[in-house]
Amino acid sequence: MFWTLLSKNLLRARSIYWRLVYRGYSARYRLDPTFRFNGPGIELYGDGSIEVGRDSYIGSLSTVQVCAGHRVRIGGLVFEYED
Repeated sequence: MFWTLLSKNLLRARSIYWRLVYRGYSARYRLDPTFRFNGPGIELYGDGSIEVGRDSYIGSLSTVQVCAGHRVRIGGLVFEYED
């Protein structure tokens, strides 16, 4: 019983951690509100532009890196904008 309770609480803490990380990505990069982070361990980083379109997702343990002056677009319905 103890181990079951402990594992459930650790999984809950991990889920909260990744939600906070993903919220930070949403603040830094242009992610459509309908975009889904599908699982833990997803990393987005770099000084360039990451644009994610409507109704798209990225799966567990995926990584996207973008260099300054470059752009990565995910999804076919990426909204247009001017920097």
